[in-house]
Amino acid sequence: MNQGSESDSEHTRRVKVGRIILLVIALFVVFGLGSRLDSWTSPSPIELGNADELALTTFDGKAVKLSDLQGTGVLVNFWASWCGPCQAEAPILEQRWRQASDNGIVFLGVAVQDTESQARRFVQEKGLTFPTGLDADGAWERAFGVSGLPETIFIDPSGQVVDRVRGPIVSRRVLDQLLRRIQP
Repeated sequence: MNQGSESDSEHTRRVKVGRIILLVIALFVVFGLGSRLDSWTSPSPIELGNADELALTTFDGKAVKLSDLQGTGVLVNFWASWCGPCQAEAPILEQRWRQASDNGIVFLGVAVQDTESQARRFVQEKGLTFPTGLDADGAWERAFGVSGLPETIFIDPSGQVVDRVRGPIVSRRVLDQLLRRIQP
């Protein structure tokens, strides 16, 4: 009878472990992480078309037009101040911006679905120094087909979108690999 009890408790333990494993797998599927284990990126179906004519006024008053950035690699990061993953991603982007700006790569932050005051506060609190502005009318968000936040678009020097990351960039290694693809 003692062996039966040990067998039953072992069986119960295995069932619990199995349920935990299934729960973890379900979370990966629900949050899309399962497909991102090998690569956090997906080829972008975006054809820029008129998107290169988009202009953004940065919080420091400068006008940035995508067509003016031809010949440089461009990282366009869509975010909002209320977005938790955006808050976690911001320091990684800022650190890489400080390094990548010397390599002919421009980072452009585009706040969406936000107020100007909240977005400005976010930029200040996170110490963001790369050009950043508010997409008040949603033109940038629509042009790039942004479906969630954060979302980052990588444009090569010829103006072609070469990659897109849906969700936060949490790995400096992955970000570095993507930046190499858009380096002039």
